[in-house]
Amino acid sequence: MQLHLHVGHGKTGSSFLQSWWALNRSELWQLARLLYPVGGADQHARLGAFSMGNGLLLDQALEVGDQPAELRRLWAEVLCQVPGGEAPRGVLFSAERWARHLPGQLDALLRVADAGGVEMIRIWLLVRDPLDHALSVYGQMVKRHGFSGSLDDWLQIYEFPRALLNCLDACQRRSDRIVLQVDHYGRQRRSLHQRMLDWLALPGDSIWQEPPATVNRSLSADELLLMRWLNERLGDRAAAVGEQLVDRLPELTPARLQPSADRCARFVQSWSATVDQINQRLPEGAQLCWPEAAVGSLDRQSQQPLICLLPEQLDCLFDGLMQVVAR
Repeated sequence: MQLHLHVGHGKTGSSFLQSWWALNRSELWQLARLLYPVGGADQHARLGAFSMGNGLLLDQALEVGDQPAELRRLWAEVLCQVPGGEAPRGVLFSAERWARHLPGQLDALLRVADAGGVEMIRIWLLVRDPLDHALSVYGQMVKRHGFSGSLDDWLQIYEFPRALLNCLDACQRRSDRIVLQVDHYGRQRRSLHQRMLDWLALPGDSIWQEPPATVNRSLSADELLLMRWLNERLGDRAAAVGEQLVDRLPELTPARLQPSADRCARFVQSWSATVDQINQRLPEGAQLCWPEAAVGSLDRQSQQPLICLLPEQLDCLFDGLMQVVAR
């Protein structure tokens, strides 16, 4: 049996992929004997809403430590979801947080694999150019994690390239047990579905259920201003409003943000050496790039004091705040 792990990283289409796997759970089993265990946010994923994937059971196993009996029990809990009790060809878990946490959990992951009779761990890592990724994560931090600072504030504390380098090194150290596939999200975005089918050795000519066209969209420029204002007052409780906005109004145009030329130059200077090390570990088609030129800021934090909202956005604001009050 093989263990397939989609480890993100963040803002590389994880919600779309998790929605696709949740929708096609039956087809995955019937066509490939591949088990995608039910996760805690399964219903959200099936509806095309943001989810954290199905990694909860595996997370529990990673925390068990060196307790073979407990690890076997957790595997039994996973495998009881197999129709008819047949042996699966593989088990698939997805959680984008693992790109950050894998180095510290590698020994635990190998113990879990051994307890389940797993011969090989196949990991899929999607990467994204650092500045492009930082801008996208900024919107996520404002939308769901209570961040109220400006775009330039965020770029001063962003540090994910270091975690990515650690993840690549960890996989390389155990190449005897881990087969790592890395794809560049920015270049493969339009063919992400096909890359996923290739990774899992799934037939491309089968009839698969498709998630909504937009899953977990980014905030519009006005929504970013609104959420920052709410975050200053409510912290991460304001995320209830962000969820309403993106789930109920998926068709709105996301903000197009770019840092000031000075901040962009400092960002590149800060991370160039780390990105060079990352690229030494990536296949040629997945290597990271820097923007060709820095242009003026499109961040509307100080340029537009007004927040313009549609009636439908006001409905989301009201319903989200009612959830905050209810909690």
